Amino acid sequence: MKELTTMNNTVKYWLVHPKVSKDLKAQIKAMSEQELAYAFNEKPLGFGTAGIRQKMGPGYRYLNDFTYAQMAFGYGRFLIDKFGFSPRCVIAHDNRKNGVHFAKIITDVLTSMGIEVYLFDNNKISSTPILSYAIPRYNADGGINVTASHNPKTDNGFKTYNEKGAQLLNQDAQKIIDFMPKSCEILNLEYQPNDRLVKFIPDEIYDRYFADIYRDLYTTDHKEVKDFKVIFTGQHGAASYWLPEMLRRFNYNVIPVKEQCKYDENFTYTKSPNPEARESWDLALKYAQHYGADIMLATDPDADRLAVAVKHNNEFRYFNGNEMGIIFAYYILKYKQLTKRPYIVSSYVSTNLIDRIIAKYNGVVYRVGTGFKWIGNKAIDHKDQEDFILGFEEAIGALPTTIGSDKDSFQTAALALEIYNECLKRKITMVDFLEREIYPQFGFIHNDTITTLINDLDWKKKANDWMERLKRYDQPYINDRKIVSIKWNQAGDCLDWILEDDSWIRFRLSGTEPKFKFYYNLYGNSLKQLKEEANQITKTLKRYISLIK
Repeated sequence: MKELTTMNNTVKYWLVHPKVSKDLKAQIKAMSEQELAYAFNEKPLGFGTAGIRQKMGPGYRYLNDFTYAQMAFGYGRFLIDKFGFSPRCVIAHDNRKNGVHFAKIITDVLTSMGIEVYLFDNNKISSTPILSYAIPRYNADGGINVTASHNPKTDNGFKTYNEKGAQLLNQDAQKIIDFMPKSCEILNLEYQPNDRLVKFIPDEIYDRYFADIYRDLYTTDHKEVKDFKVIFTGQHGAASYWLPEMLRRFNYNVIPVKEQCKYDENFTYTKSPNPEARESWDLALKYAQHYGADIMLATDPDADRLAVAVKHNNEFRYFNGNEMGIIFAYYILKYKQLTKRPYIVSSYVSTNLIDRIIAKYNGVVYRVGTGFKWIGNKAIDHKDQEDFILGFEEAIGALPTTIGSDKDSFQTAALALEIYNECLKRKITMVDFLEREIYPQFGFIHNDTITTLINDLDWKKKANDWMERLKRYDQPYINDRKIVSIKWNQAGDCLDWILEDDSWIRFRLSGTEPKFKFYYNLYGNSLKQLKEEANQITKTLKRYISLIK
């Protein structure tokens, strides 16, 4: 009862406070009791797999002017605690609603603390890869990106970086939370911005960035005229202008999907801004059919992830993140001049075929938790002692060089087109390259991710209930696959079902969205049979946790 009274008093305080906008007050009045209880819980927002992501709205648990100021104070105090007087920070934002505004609030808070802030030219929309690239080149001590990646348009976020351009790890993220002002204080935070501490990064940084990407390719010749058409969609996001510009400089005939290569906070012309979702390709496919193109590229709104689709047997094949990781790893190892032991960094839920590939070169795969923060930092840790080959995860995120330290759609687009061009010269498709050259050498494998969206404010309870049931599974087989062991993977934050023949199934909760995921890594003799087997196992698993009857 006391908690209810406190919550009601808090809601009333927000409704009469002069700093709270009419729009936020109207949203508060429209909320149910359950929504109010969630929104005005004073527990601060927490970091997930890739920073903080949440819906925009009123209260302590949603993103608004006050919670952004709260997070900015926490990050600013973290920088000062770590680096001392007058640290430097780069701030970026993508096309999402309020991106410019929230970046300005963060800038105002940080400069009020004596922190020098670098914005991309006049606070323009900019991408995750260029932010990661810029941080060390401007000798910055960190960075912030206002983005929620491919989340729904109602969301925004707060993604934090270290001085190397990699996302902050959990220990530092917790320090930011500890440094944040208490939630009950955020309506009355005072700060005096210092515009003299604001600097701008000119567009010339893209010239340096593209030159570095070109330098680290293997067979691409920017003077060679490529006689194939490339359809590109930026999903209304940060790559919409600059990625086609880079490809033109490399002499590719790129055709942007005009409707989706315009910055748009409402994502008007896409059914989903997530290039993993097939419906996000609808317009690109129409362009490909109209122009007679055999390859399509798509990025997500903050431009860190790239998806690739190529025509094979007169139909488009949409590669998943594991397939592209396998293609990239095999290709780079084939062409790179190795001087030290090669290494790949990947997550526990990503394919283990790469272990077999790199073993041929006496290399190693470093396995880390889900989220590119782990991959980027591990890549940095080993780059001076060993030859970096690739960092990638199953969710179509990849990094083929260490010129940046987060997943990078610009680098992967250039590399994917180089591989596509090499395949054309050999009169094969990229599907042939994968299935007729790579798989016969190292094993036929089916990798897939099955995702269940949970529409419930208390979604984690439901997901944890499913996880507990899967931990208690007591049968020796799942369909026709023998289970060797069931154990919790602490480092990967997932449940491992280890099967025979180097196969496995893993289960985890999403760290960014209300989703429960099954990850498949199944070896066999037929890709078609493996896909059907995975479908049948999915049905068995869903029945077991009562998702279906």
